[in-house]
Amino acid sequence: MYGFIKVLILIAFAVLTGCGYGLVKRDVSRNQTIAIPLFGNKTFRPNLESCVTERLVDLFARTGGGRVVSPANADLELTGDILDYSESVSGYNASDKVAVYRVVMTVEASLRERKSGNVLWKGVLRAGQDYPTSSDLALKLNAEDAARRELCRKLAEDIERESGNSF
Repeated sequence: MYGFIKVLILIAFAVLTGCGYGLVKRDVSRNQTIAIPLFGNKTFRPNLESCVTERLVDLFARTGGGRVVSPANADLELTGDILDYSESVSGYNASDKVAVYRVVMTVEASLRERKSGNVLWKGVLRAGQDYPTSSDLALKLNAEDAARRELCRKLAEDIERESGNSF
């Protein structure tokens, strides 16, 4: 009985004190600077790199992290490449005609300290977005463009969250 109480006390102590591990969040302080150069584009789809880069800079400016500056003057640098972009059918209507398309983009990004060259975070992220089709080509292209912008926004937010920085 005495041993059982001892074990319960040890378990309670371990639960109350925790294991000592925790998530580390690297915050970009307001006096730190960051460079976000134009991402590379390894796909045949034009302008994806500018879409993702613009959304990252917008996200960074909107949430009030450090200042975005040129790479030569930055404390940190966030770089990346668009690895893949694909479009596929996602849904059909009752007449068995295509009703919804899905675009998917894969991005590789990394955050590093400029002075030391230490990589703080590196990851490959993928996101998708559906959009409705239309027999009117202009409406279909507008819907695809809106889906691509939303996809870039999602990826920028994913990069911000996964890198552990509050841009």
